[in-house]
Amino acid sequence: MSSDCYIEYNYLPTGPQYQPLVSTQGHVPGIFPGDLEIIHVDHETLQRANRDRTTSVAVYPCKVGLPDESCGLWIEGDLKEVGTHLRKYHGIIRNSRDTIICSWLGCLKKHKLCTAHRHVMTHLQVKFSCSNCGRLFSRGDCARAHRRAVGGCVEALIVNVPGPQARIVGLECAAV
Repeated sequence: MSSDCYIEYNYLPTGPQYQPLVSTQGHVPGIFPGDLEIIHVDHETLQRANRDRTTSVAVYPCKVGLPDESCGLWIEGDLKEVGTHLRKYHGIIRNSRDTIICSWLGCLKKHKLCTAHRHVMTHLQVKFSCSNCGRLFSRGDCARAHRRAVGGCVEALIVNVPGPQARIVGLECAAV
């Protein structure tokens, strides 16, 4: 487990105007100390979250593994980063078309090994929204295809909509 961690708020602010509120004392007006929790992230996630102090990263608890033995890390809700996490921490390499049973807690679905990262994204419940028409998609590639196919949405942005278990991190780091 990484020694890097974030102090973050146990709530999910919504809206494009969201600016995370933190202070060096670890107190935010209206947020009580019991609302804070320490979560563990990969070192690369830490670097990405700290790269730009005006943005934050949505992370989710990884529930791959046995009920009492998940890895304990929080993963970014990004297809590429999920794939990297599965390879690095769980030995799941996407170069096989073998069928496996999902090892996410409570899931017994079969899927191809090469699509494990996409399947994990369904557990995270990340959605993608067209900024023009507001239509929601469960996959980013489907949202991009929509943008190409629908004339009024060609100039639209594809907005990442965090899933319900997301936690926003990125502005204040602490060590355990």
